[in-house]
Amino acid sequence: MDNIRFVQQWRVTNYALLIYGVAFFLRVEPPLTTCGGKAALTVALTATWAFSFFVLWQLQNDIKKFRDRLSWIYSRSFNETERAALNMKEKSYWFDTAIVLGLSVVSLLGAGLTLLMVWYG
Repeated sequence: MDNIRFVQQWRVTNYALLIYGVAFFLRVEPPLTTCGGKAALTVALTATWAFSFFVLWQLQNDIKKFRDRLSWIYSRSFNETERAALNMKEKSYWFDTAIVLGLSVVSLLGAGLTLLMVWYG
């Protein structure tokens, strides 16, 4: 399950980076070189980052709910010794938050660098 979650989170980040790349190449097109065009790109890039950040954390929250349900099932189906033998330890919400934070930072850096290129490049 953790692998599926990671792939989904990485996919969200990849799509955000793809949008940043498109904006990077479109920034030199005549309608987008004006102040209004730059402002429109800024809004689009900011919305992309905000949406990707929201989706990443939503996936993290969904995984937490799934883990809570599994813990409930494990506690009803296995005794303490069996859970320890099968490595069915309850994982905290912050168990793998470094991945979400890292992907959020990658997306934020991508948006920031693209915005710098839109306005000053």
